Amino acid sequence: MKQARVTISRPMGGSGDQCICIEIEDDSSSLTVIRVAMPLADFAECLTGHGHMKAIVERWVGDRANLIGKKLEVRDLYLHGHAPYGKFTAAQWVREHPELVLDGWHIHDDGTRSQQNTPNKHRVSLARYVDAE
Repeated sequence: MKQARVTISRPMGGSGDQCICIEIEDDSSSLTVIRVAMPLADFAECLTGHGHMKAIVERWVGDRANLIGKKLEVRDLYLHGHAPYGKFTAAQWVREHPELVLDGWHIHDDGTRSQQNTPNKHRVSLARYVDAE
């Protein structure tokens, strides 16, 4: 049996619109299967038994459906050098050196999870999906 995580949230923003977001995420891969938004009043109708209310699909798994049920693995790659790397510069450097990311590893979140904690060392997160055990 596959497991999922469900989040119901009420995003706060400057638009003044009161909406509810419902997100279903695959437990193994941490991929968002679907995220929908709907007005607060329509959500209240759903809670009181009125079904088939319309919602706006904000995100869905789409062409990554084959990853549902897979396990997400994350590891760090450390780049050493005398010049500091920016987040996207480090990610680009890793893309240009594919020998660093063998066996299905790829840059996690387009390099936005990278960090530079010391002057000569930059961390880039890599990820891959493997069969869940």
